[in-house]
Amino acid sequence: MKDSEFIRDNKVPMTKEEVRAVSLSYMDIHNKKNFLDIGAGSGSCFLEALVTNKNITATAIESNEDAVNLIKQNIENFDNIYGNIKNRSTLIHAMSPIELDEKFDAIFIGGTRGNMEDIIKHCLSICDKNAIIVINLITLENFSHLLQILAESKEIKNYSVSQLSVNKMDSLGRYSYLKPLNPIFIIKIEV
Repeated sequence: MKDSEFIRDNKVPMTKEEVRAVSLSYMDIHNKKNFLDIGAGSGSCFLEALVTNKNITATAIESNEDAVNLIKQNIENFDNIYGNIKNRSTLIHAMSPIELDEKFDAIFIGGTRGNMEDIIKHCLSICDKNAIIVINLITLENFSHLLQILAESKEIKNYSVSQLSVNKMDSLGRYSYLKPLNPIFIIKIEV
């Protein structure tokens, strides 16, 4: 899905389309049943999962009020365009981790607000059999912290790390150049 399909707000971060494509592909989203998006931002991963897989249900958790309002607008917009979005989605305005009464086979972590270790532990407790957790990180400090968590975990046996750099063509006067976006670490954890 193109970034332009989403209602945007410069104050609310959005996972860019190339990063969403890789992250959702790592989750094998076409074959999943219950998706959780933690630190949902604009809701782009959450909504693309719902549009891509017509049989999936999805829950988004976001603590920022501006982001929650933006997700609500995007849910409404995507429901009008694609249909069957509202009744398969749940939006929770809260700081993660929070108690959830269901299991998930696909979990995307886009933001942790400094609470990564507790969020990962909680995710492991709500994972369904053969679940996949995908984490996107941009800072070296968070990446280093995650590697430490993974090394010390007894529950996590298999994970992989990729770093994705995306450049987009832009104009510079009468010339064109490739403008770099922030590189991002994409971590796939198989439970």
